Amino acid sequence: MKRIFLLIPLTLIAFALSCSKGSDTPTPTPLPTPTPPAPTFTYTLSNSGRELVKFTSTSTTVVNFTTDSQLKKVESIADEAFKDNTTITKIILPNTVESIGQGAFKGCTSLSHITLPENAAFKKINVRTFEECRSLQKISIPNSVAEIDMYAFADAALSEVKLPDNLIYIKEQAFAGNKNLKEITIPKSVGQIGTGAFIDTELATVKVLATYPPRLNIVNTAQGSVGPFPIKTLKEITVPKIATDDYRYEDAFWSLYGYYINRNVPFKPLVIDKTTFTIKVGEQEAASISGSNKYGLKRDKATEEIAYIAITPDNKILGVRGLKAGSFQATFYDRISREEKILTITITP
Repeated sequence: MKRIFLLIPLTLIAFALSCSKGSDTPTPTPLPTPTPPAPTFTYTLSNSGRELVKFTSTSTTVVNFTTDSQLKKVESIADEAFKDNTTITKIILPNTVESIGQGAFKGCTSLSHITLPENAAFKKINVRTFEECRSLQKISIPNSVAEIDMYAFADAALSEVKLPDNLIYIKEQAFAGNKNLKEITIPKSVGQIGTGAFIDTELATVKVLATYPPRLNIVNTAQGSVGPFPIKTLKEITVPKIATDDYRYEDAFWSLYGYYINRNVPFKPLVIDKTTFTIKVGEQEAASISGSNKYGLKRDKATEEIAYIAITPDNKILGVRGLKAGSFQATFYDRISREEKILTITITP
C-alpha cells in the first residue's frame, strides 16, 4: 500500500513539470504577408504629362490608371494611343480624363471591360474609338457624353448598351456591325440619329423616349432607303403612345419605319371607295382614298401601256385613264400599315 501511495505523487509531479516546461515555450509570431508590387507600365506622355500619347506595354492585361502615379493625372488620351493592343482585357480610366482621341482603342480585340470617366467635360466618344473591340460586350456611357461619333463602336461585340441621358447625336454607323445587339433605348434628349447607326446588327426592339421624333438621316440607294435601324431584323419601335401618329404619319423620316411603330396601336385603315374600273380608251375615272397618305402601287410593267394610274398630290384621289384596250389587276397598298386593295381595271375600245 505504501508503494502505491508513493507512486501517485511522483506521477503527478512529473506531469506538472512537463506542463510547466511546455508553457515556457514562446508562440511564434507570423510574418506579415508581403504587399505585391504595383504593376508597372511603359508609356509615353506629353511634355506636360497631361496627355497619354502612346501605351507601349505589350504583355499587360489590366490597366488601372488610378494606381499609377502619372497615369492618374492624365486629362486626355491621344489618337490611336492603344490601337491594335491585343493583350489588354480591362482598362479603368481616371475621372480626370476629359477627351479620348480618334481610334484610341481601335483593334483592342481582347478588351472586354472599360470604365469611362465621370467628368462633366467628357462630352464625346470620338471617331472609331472602340472600333473592332471584338471582346467588348457591354458598355455604359457616362451621362456627360452628348455625341457618339462615326464608327465609335463599329464591329465590336456589344450586346448591351446604356446610352447617356444627355446624348444629343448618334452619328453614322456608330454601332454598326454589333451582331449581338438586339435592343436599344434611345434617350429623350437625342435629336438626331445618323444613317446606318445600328445597321448590320440584330436589332429587334427599339425604344424611343422622346415625344418629339428625333431627326433620322435617310439615304436613298438603288436597293432602297437606308436609315439608322436594320429593317431585316426589326420587330417593333416603341414610342410614347401620345406621339404614335407623329412618328407614323407626320414625320417624313420616321415613316420609313411606320409599320413597326407601336404595333399594339391600330393603324388608320386603308379605304378606297372604288376598286373596279371599266372605262374606254381616252376616258378617265377617279376614286377617293384615305389612310396614312403614304401609298404604293404594284403592277406588271406590261400593263403600263393599257392604263395610266396616278394619285393626286394631296393623296386623296386615285385616278385611272384608259390608254389601250385590255384588262389587268394591280395592288394598291398603304406603305405604313401594309394593308392592300386589289384594283381590277378593264379598258375597252
